[in-house]
Amino acid sequence: MQGIKSVSDKIIEYLFESHSQEEKETFKYGLTILLSTLGGYLLIMIFYSLFNVTWLALTAAVSASLIRIFSGGVHASCFRNCALTWTAVFTMLALIAHNFANQIEYMYILIWTILLIGCVIIYFYSPADIEEKPITSIEKRFKLKKLSFIIFFILILFYYILNLIGSRKQFILAGSLGMLWQLFTITPLAYKLFNRKY
Repeated sequence: MQGIKSVSDKIIEYLFESHSQEEKETFKYGLTILLSTLGGYLLIMIFYSLFNVTWLALTAAVSASLIRIFSGGVHASCFRNCALTWTAVFTMLALIAHNFANQIEYMYILIWTILLIGCVIIYFYSPADIEEKPITSIEKRFKLKKLSFIIFFILILFYYILNLIGSRKQFILAGSLGMLWQLFTITPLAYKLFNRKY
């Protein structure tokens, strides 16, 4: 992560030389997150291809990432740990979806259950920030919570429609599990598990 941060700092300092230091710090943080996320996705795609579950893993990862943009969540202590955790978790979720999706008779029950759990978790815990980048504005917190709900509802609706039209259960389960993982990462239990301050 330190290497990515160093690259981000140099790029922003070069491209936004005339901007204020506060603006540059915001840009640096955003670019660091973007580059680390892209690096994580690249690592994930290489690793998942070994298990032949690339698309299922990406379905889970993208579903989680879309909610994470606004809901936040726990971060590992460094980029290496973050990448390893991401790779391990989404490989496991993809393998579960690959092996067990067709055994779930009533997928809509799972989707409605996730909707109920998700509403409760987002209401109480979103957005979940980190010690290095706290969200102090009440207005911003409210906006992020609202956007978390919107993205979550859109994903739930999307997977519910896929289930109605009889699309492949593996992808519905992978996306649902990805959402569940992201919901877990904004809870105090996740912060405790990763030994991070909530």
